[in-house]
Amino acid sequence: MTVTEISKTTIKLVPYCGTGQGKSMQNTSHLNSATENLTDALFDIHTEDKKTKEKDTAKRRLKTRRAIEDYMESKRLRESIGDYYLD
Repeated sequence: MTVTEISKTTIKLVPYCGTGQGKSMQNTSHLNSATENLTDALFDIHTEDKKTKEKDTAKRRLKTRRAIEDYMESKRLRESIGDYYLD
């Protein structure tokens, strides 16, 4: 399961009911806190992965654009040299 799938799923944890009601309420509050922490952690992981992918995409596009510019420049220079020798 990927982080995206995990972050889209709803996490429901059912507390174990012990001997008394007081304990059950305590367990529920701890469980809610743990669920909230887990959800926050998964969201942070998802956000960090998304930012990393966006940065990698931007770097790849920049590298591609520079390669195209280099190619066009060398093509222009070859044509200029050819025109110089033909004159």
